[in-house]
Amino acid sequence: MPSAGSSPTSSPPAPLRRRLKKHGVQLLTRFLPRVYAAYLRFVERTSHVDVAELTAILDQRAPGDHIAFALLHQDVLALPWFFRGRGVTALAQKTDAGDIISAVLEHMGFVAARGGTSASVKRRVPVVQKMIKAAVEATGGSVVAITPDGSSGPAGVVRPGIAYFALRTGATVYCVKLIAAHSVFAPTWDRTQIPLPFNRIKVHVSPALPAPTGNVTVGDFESFRAEVERSLHALHYRGFAEAGRAPVPILKRLSDVEAAERAARRSGVSATLTP
Repeated sequence: MPSAGSSPTSSPPAPLRRRLKKHGVQLLTRFLPRVYAAYLRFVERTSHVDVAELTAILDQRAPGDHIAFALLHQDVLALPWFFRGRGVTALAQKTDAGDIISAVLEHMGFVAARGGTSASVKRRVPVVQKMIKAAVEATGGSVVAITPDGSSGPAGVVRPGIAYFALRTGATVYCVKLIAAHSVFAPTWDRTQIPLPFNRIKVHVSPALPAPTGNVTVGDFESFRAEVERSLHALHYRGFAEAGRAPVPILKRLSDVEAAERAARRSGVSATLTP
């Protein structure tokens, strides 16, 4: 029988490790946005920065227009800084890391759309649909930023979400890529880029990629997705080439990943698709 004063329906306290982790996340959501902003502000003020292409697109957007920016997950740390204060919508996972990312995004004036991990299609699709609904209902149009190679890669593989968003909203897609003369690349699957102070930084933007209209077939949809992928890859390689550097990382294509997965299924062996 439950002891006096206790509730038979009360749940046991969370494990100590989980409670400590929760408090740690709460502390990071309070302090990390300020640290992030202070560092990127210092980098920007001590560097020669060229964001003219990006600024022109944002400034010239007509009321009611929808724009979707595609960026590699490699640029998810530094590139959002140059979108700050524009009311851009970006995705963040429903995880502890997503809580921290959302806090950073909101500190910069983004709208954080929370969704599942890239490995879960059932959780990923609904958040894209919510973004579509919000965009369609917005009388002034919308601007979204999406990392189409997801939160776990492989690096450079463009999943269908951004093409689906563009198709349903009529958004024009632009691929964007940040190139810094001096950067540290983290030892992660996406080789996250951390630009250093006293730098030369340029944000490259691709030509506009209008979404297909009319009676769009599955083939039209896939062609558009592949076009976004090719454009994003071309921007990646061209940016590094213009900076006189070898590209980091070498990007994968969805067709290559699918071919590897099919080959693995035929052989009965799981494919290892690390970048």
